[in-house]
Amino acid sequence: MDALEPGGAVVEVRCAPESFEQTVATVGLQAARWGLEAAQRGAESAIGGGPRTAETVRQLLSACQGCFLAVLRGLRDEVPAADLPVPEELLASVRGAVRGGVPLPRLLRMMWTAHFTALDALVAATERVAPPAEAAAEARGLTTESFAYVEAFSDAVERRYAVELADWTGSAAAERMRVVEEILADGSVDRGAAEAALGYALGGWHVAVLLTADRTAVRLDAEVGRLADVLDADATVSLHRSPTLLWGWLHRPGRPDAEPAERIRSAGPLAVGVRVAVGPAADGPAGFRWSHVAAQEAARLAGLGHGGVVGHADVAVAGLLTANAEHAGRFALDTLGPRLCTASPKARRLRETLAAYLEAGRSRAAAADRLHVSPGTVAYRVKQAEDLLGESVEGSGRTLMVALEIMRAFDAVGRDPATTTGGGPLGGEGL
Repeated sequence: MDALEPGGAVVEVRCAPESFEQTVATVGLQAARWGLEAAQRGAESAIGGGPRTAETVRQLLSACQGCFLAVLRGLRDEVPAADLPVPEELLASVRGAVRGGVPLPRLLRMMWTAHFTALDALVAATERVAPPAEAAAEARGLTTESFAYVEAFSDAVERRYAVELADWTGSAAAERMRVVEEILADGSVDRGAAEAALGYALGGWHVAVLLTADRTAVRLDAEVGRLADVLDADATVSLHRSPTLLWGWLHRPGRPDAEPAERIRSAGPLAVGVRVAVGPAADGPAGFRWSHVAAQEAARLAGLGHGGVVGHADVAVAGLLTANAEHAGRFALDTLGPRLCTASPKARRLRETLAAYLEAGRSRAAAADRLHVSPGTVAYRVKQAEDLLGESVEGSGRTLMVALEIMRAFDAVGRDPATTTGGGPLGGEGL
């Protein structure tokens, strides 16, 4: 393992900090960072073509990092499978899977898919550095030992899943979730029975919030209470979708006098590591549903940049433009051309400058003030963009602005319009 070298990708530590620190102490910093990269590849493989919501990625990365770093520690110290502690990050993800309706076979399949991918990377690295005569035996040994670890982890996941499912099935929280899902599906619901189950009136005005936390230790319920105070709400209902994701609704008898996300932003920062997507205020049972749908759109495009608080109004236009990712990507490519749609820093800088220039009514001075550069720099970049476009930007502002807004959304979620297929919304379906 001393030969394991990270490839340079920036991978955020999503597992418990002590898991990473323990791995560094056991295998060294370079091998631990390599493990984070391998775990990320495993998580990407496990997600496959499924919904790539922010919370899905967050949970899977945490579980994959916790598991693969534990495997590296076990392999280095030659710990028997029965003695290697099951990563807490993995067990924490089971609760989210149960509450999210993920069947146990699918959860186990994702777990093994992630491990196969990470193990392939470890075997390949071993074969590169081991003497040819020893490489095959070394690879077989790694495979056998790591499989024993993951089999033990799988047994623990099955046991925890059964416990979580028993706690969840028939619980008041499960009944609230059933009622909420009926409302969100826009199906018929007995209003009186629904209000009794939720302990929440469906009349009046509703503001939906989706709160996420970087760590399971954060009390999201307390944050919902604080948001209720900020918006002068008289009632709340909240549902934990996972240890780090909470759906909430804040009730008011009358319409708020200000946009909810703006009021929340102006009230000061959230707890460390917490982000919130905020829907608009809307009335009645239909408003309960719409505010949540809009909050999901805000969460889907939170990467466009609005700090820890993003409201639907902040991303409404981008949401409309990217509701069909394939159509949006094709429009951007056809309008801007492939050279201006690349993910390179230069192309992105040219797009940002061109957007600022057009939004400023083609004023180089106003665009320069916004971008904190000189007017000459703006003129130079606009000329470079025109060279890539093959034509002047004069007279085509509206079409260009739509394409540039689409590219901002693609940049925010790290997607390439040239490789986007399928008609789903860009970035998944929200949290």
